[in-house]
Amino acid sequence: LSQELNELNSFYESTSSFKIDSYFDQTIIWKNISYENKLQIYKLAQELLANVKKHSGASNISLQIIKDKNNLVMSFEDDGNGFDTEESSYGYGLKNIDKRIKELRGELNIDSSIGHGTFVTLKIPVLS
Repeated sequence: LSQELNELNSFYESTSSFKIDSYFDQTIIWKNISYENKLQIYKLAQELLANVKKHSGASNISLQIIKDKNNLVMSFEDDGNGFDTEESSYGYGLKNIDKRIKELRGELNIDSSIGHGTFVTLKIPVLS
């Protein structure tokens, strides 16, 4: 999955005005994760990148996936416009992310404020 995510990053960098700094934990054994879970992880990254391209005006993005016990933790940060999480109703992108995380029985945390970018953490229980 690391290769596919790097290709996704390259696509978004070539079609957008932002730079993506990514790190994928090399100790993750992707073959031990189901195809369906890998597909959902890919789609989560894709949705986050699409949201940045459409809404944030960011110049820099950080995308990391690390292993934490039996979980994968995806951290996503941008230096874009941000939004007020208390007043914003989630658009389709964030609703899709929330739906995917619930299907994976994971956790979603969004920290954002106007003018200060957005930090998203996804905790996904996919490792055994």
